[in-house]
Amino acid sequence: MSTQHQQYVKELQDLEKALQEAQQNEDESTLSQLKEKHDQQRNLIQKLEIGRQGLNMKLAQLTERKISELNLPLESESHPSQEEESELLLSLRAKLSELHREIGE
Repeated sequence: MSTQHQQYVKELQDLEKALQEAQQNEDESTLSQLKEKHDQQRNLIQKLEIGRQGLNMKLAQLTERKISELNLPLESESHPSQEEESELLLSLRAKLSELHREIGE
């Protein structure tokens, strides 16, 4: 998605340059066509952004669900021993790897 977004933005910038040239040359026909393409390109970028926001929300929800499934106390009154911390860290790393596989990374 990021590569596609960059490509769309580059194309939009190119269209903006072409629009400026058409304005300077007072080429109304080309200017009209370029404005339409420019608007279409902006719409594509907006749709891509909306899709990206939706994916981020889904990822956040998935992460929240996985954390709740782990039932790990985020704040603890007692401090675990080094051995317990090591075991917890290994468990968290395994769960993180599992989560990455689920979301396709």
